[in-house]
Amino acid sequence: MRKPNRTPKTPGRQAASTLAGLAGLALLANCGAALGQAGSKDSQKFIGYSEESRETIADARGQLEKSLEYYNALVSGEAKNPKSDYKGFSKALERTEKLADKTRKLVDKMQSQSKRVFKRWQKEIDEYQNETLRELGAKRLEVTKQRYEQMIERMRAAGEAYDPLITSLRDQDLFMGRDLSTEALANLAPMAEEVNRMAGLLYVKIAEVLEEQVNDEALAAEEDVAPTEDQGQ
Repeated sequence: MRKPNRTPKTPGRQAASTLAGLAGLALLANCGAALGQAGSKDSQKFIGYSEESRETIADARGQLEKSLEYYNALVSGEAKNPKSDYKGFSKALERTEKLADKTRKLVDKMQSQSKRVFKRWQKEIDEYQNETLRELGAKRLEVTKQRYEQMIERMRAAGEAYDPLITSLRDQDLFMGRDLSTEALANLAPMAEEVNRMAGLLYVKIAEVLEEQVNDEALAAEEDVAPTEDQGQ
């Protein structure tokens, strides 16, 4: 994960740069150097968690796809070397489970960090002497808060969607560990249909998170940069 660049801020620019940083959170999936140079330390930390969450969700999907490739070959009877494919399935499943657990922890960190960011932002808004800036800041705060609460919930839903699928695959992993005969594997066919159905739904949830960047970039373009106090007067 890239560590965003940070530049020192003078007291006179603290409020405006924080607003710009929070507006720029819409570029979470692909934040570049420009975003890394704007915003508070708290917002940059939130961005870091969000980037890592997306990367972990994508990595977990890759491992799940590997797991299912081995799994479907075994259950369908197409595996040329069942013992070797079983080992591949078991290892990929273990990695998937670890990454799904990591995703949940990262989303929890995102939620905690977002509360710090928005609390600090609200505190700064309360200190504005300019009424126009206060109204603008409050509006942007509310819009950004709602959008990122939705984003966090989508990430959480994607992470939690792994649970029933992993539970089913783990049970079958244990079953296959005792019996890899053609008859035993054929008995798993009805379960395989449900597993692949759940996987299809999970991929949709993951796509909503990973493809969210398109809409987020549009929001960032609309918000532009927060005005200075001179502009608000």
